[in-house]
Amino acid sequence: MDDDAIERFIDEAVPDDVSEEATERFRALRSSPPPEGNAAETTIDDLGIEPSGTLFYEFDMGDGWEHHVVCRETRPGSLDGPPRVVDERGEAPPPYPDEQ
Repeated sequence: MDDDAIERFIDEAVPDDVSEEATERFRALRSSPPPEGNAAETTIDDLGIEPSGTLFYEFDMGDGWEHHVVCRETRPGSLDGPPRVVDERGEAPPPYPDEQ
């Protein structure tokens, strides 16, 4: 993600009440991202996200489906059930439209 894309994302998706420290951390992580992991095998606990922390997730590199996720709470055993979506913006694109 280049500097202009980072700033556009911050302007569009990051809430105004997010601290400047968190915004700078986001800029640093997007400029120099950590190694990629397998989303099917990675948990919030693996990422060390605390409640009210945020993460940026990009699905299907190349298509650019970007997600800004805010962790509201964590619970032991949360992998026993589906995740709970508490807010959405826009329509979800069809997954793999060429295969439908």
